[in-house]
Amino acid sequence: MLEDGVREALLAAAAVAVALAVGDNYGNLSELALTLVLAATVATGCAVALPRREDATGWRTSVILGAGIAAGIWHDLVRSPGWHVSHDSIPAFRPVLLVAAAVAASHLWRGAPPWVARLRPAALAALWIGLVAILFHAFPSPAIDVWDLQQGAVAGLLRGENPYALAYANRYGAGTPLLSPAVLSPDGTLILAFPYPPLTVLVGLAGAPVGDVRWVHVLLMVLSAAGIGWLGGWTRRAELAATFLLFQPSAIFLVEQAWTEPIVLACLVGLSLSIARLDPTGDRRAPVLAGVAAGLALAAKQYTPLLLVPLLGAVPARGRLRALAVAAGVALAVNLPFAAWDPHALWRGLVTFHVAQPFRPDSLSLAAALHRAGVSMPAWPGFAAAGAVVAVAWRLTRGVAGALAVASLAWLVFLLLAKQAFANYYLLAVALLCAAAVAPAPGATPRPEPSPAPAIR
Repeated sequence: MLEDGVREALLAAAAVAVALAVGDNYGNLSELALTLVLAATVATGCAVALPRREDATGWRTSVILGAGIAAGIWHDLVRSPGWHVSHDSIPAFRPVLLVAAAVAASHLWRGAPPWVARLRPAALAALWIGLVAILFHAFPSPAIDVWDLQQGAVAGLLRGENPYALAYANRYGAGTPLLSPAVLSPDGTLILAFPYPPLTVLVGLAGAPVGDVRWVHVLLMVLSAAGIGWLGGWTRRAELAATFLLFQPSAIFLVEQAWTEPIVLACLVGLSLSIARLDPTGDRRAPVLAGVAAGLALAAKQYTPLLLVPLLGAVPARGRLRALAVAAGVALAVNLPFAAWDPHALWRGLVTFHVAQPFRPDSLSLAAALHRAGVSMPAWPGFAAAGAVVAVAWRLTRGVAGALAVASLAWLVFLLLAKQAFANYYLLAVALLCAAAVAPAPGATPRPEPSPAPAIR
């Protein structure tokens, strides 16, 4: 007989496996990393197929997530937090990380006073922000075009210029294999497209007062972690899932590189919270909130429809149409002004740039591994396989927990067959798996788990 909590434990194990895969080679292809991602995909598929049997203690999930936190802290203690970062250049990093390890270890303190449980999430979030601040102070300009493009777009918009019509310096130089000649100037020194949706620029404006868009991403990561904890009712496993999102291997590296996935993640967590609120309570505001979150997610990245289909499918039928209408309205409100400003430039950035991008043989994907073996794959199988996963698993989707599990599986399958799959994309997989592992069952109200210290409410 299937034991309670196996499904949630499989999802937690998949989240830890994906995070360890990213930590092995900073999100680039390696045999160990690919093996871990494949194992995580199989585990997620098994979890989707299993019935939900709620485990009141959640001890398996808690143990797995706790081990993942320990692995993440150990990773950042012994390895450089980024490609171009050494511990010698950030001497304060390890001491602060050791303090965070001690705070996280308080989960093992039987008989801890109640204030420990109450203050622990905020203390860990503050310590994580401190670690990020140490890294940002030592390396204020990351060596990646992602940061260049966002900083330039925000600066241009503040000057009243269309970020999609600007030219950006190509730090990789002419002849780089990382960018298609179709989006470069004739001499290869300029990038003639801005590849991120308008919401990225609008969110980046909030970072203008401090001169760095990455601080907005840091805030969104912390809010997403808190949202996952809230989604799980701040039970012990929910708190561990929130902590793991921040202290997984290479989490600080992800924000240091300015990748925009924290924007998408915050929208998806907000959508999940809205759906969970709608299911057990029937709150009439929830479909509107779900629609706003879904619309912002649509405006945040081109791939989000794949993740939104199972999540919006979890919205009860009585509120689904309203949620869809609000989502469409929000997405249009964000994108239409830029489309009217210069439709050709917007199309060049959002579509042409990505279609023209070259295949990346260093991707953490099965497609890249096959490419190294001399077998080339087109892009369409990834879309087809992910769509098939959603279609087949649709009937297995129950509530926000099931929707998150299906979205995680579809996303992992897509990445395994994609022409580009790196650490930033796998961050979403880790977060969605964590959320799926702690989300309440349909119609259930999250309950605190029995523990020596009262659960956080």
